[in-house]
Amino acid sequence: MWVVRDFALRLQDQFSNDISSKQYLENALKEQKGTSDAVESKNKIRRLIGTYFKEKDCYTMVRPTEQEKDLQNVQSLGDKQLRPEFTNQMQILRNKVFKKIKPKQLNGRNLTGTMFVELIQAYIESINQGSVPNIENAWSSLCKNENLRAIKQAVASYESQMAKGMSKGDRCIEYADLKSLNREVTQSVLGAFK
Repeated sequence: MWVVRDFALRLQDQFSNDISSKQYLENALKEQKGTSDAVESKNKIRRLIGTYFKEKDCYTMVRPTEQEKDLQNVQSLGDKQLRPEFTNQMQILRNKVFKKIKPKQLNGRNLTGTMFVELIQAYIESINQGSVPNIENAWSSLCKNENLRAIKQAVASYESQMAKGMSKGDRCIEYADLKSLNREVTQSVLGAFK
């Protein structure tokens, strides 16, 4: 989703026909004629965007305010200080994003926020080392980290529940009660772990 704020152009093609903002983006990504290095460089970027982003959309928005001084601090302005057209467009954009958004998946499994960040870090590390990111290695690393995190949580939960269960009263806990408590806590923790 390409969001173009402060958009002041008319959404029209070269024949003055009205077009959608999505079509505007598609037109902007068409390869340009020419053989210079600059043209070829820009066309290469256009091809890469087309290759890596099969589904593309564009949303254009007016300037949030007419006042130049307000534009410099737009993040601190309230909705009432913004142009009504802008706040309306923002609401439409939010609805559009939430309607289309899908969880990031890898190997058919949804990624948590933590897993997604770790995946991106693995890709960045690989690229910074000059190699091509290996999805299989990144997935294995993610699974390993997620399992270690789950084990730590399970152990902490077990210890906490056992301490709470054993601290009832002043007397020592009987072996049968300890065994029963251990069974209950173990089942609870294993259920959460799975």
